[in-house]
Amino acid sequence: MNGKKIKRRNVRDLWIGAEHSYVFHGGFGTPLCFTYSSEWWQRFTERHNLKRISLHGLGHTTATILFEKQTDMKTIQERLRHANFATTANIFTHVTQKISHEAANKFDGLNSSQTREKLFVHKYLNTTFV
Repeated sequence: MNGKKIKRRNVRDLWIGAEHSYVFHGGFGTPLCFTYSSEWWQRFTERHNLKRISLHGLGHTTATILFEKQTDMKTIQERLRHANFATTANIFTHVTQKISHEAANKFDGLNSSQTREKLFVHKYLNTTFV
């Protein structure tokens, strides 16, 4: 059972949000003012001396950090609750300098003479290799 239904079940008859499932609600399904979450987040970052970043920016940061930690894109998409995979991959996940360096190092790690030899054996001698 998903978390939304469990929350509704916990408050039972007090739930007044009908079938709506707002991300930010007052506990009984009624939507909060559209500015409330952003204002709360701004006060939270100030209170904890954190770098000021919008909630939207936090989504981009989350996606990029998870991507740097080699989390698969489908998992990132689900954590951000994006309906479209392309939104996560093309808009929210950014290639950082660290990711770019890691990709270059992986490419540099290939031994070109061994790679050519394996391709030759596979293609011309029809053998498998490990």
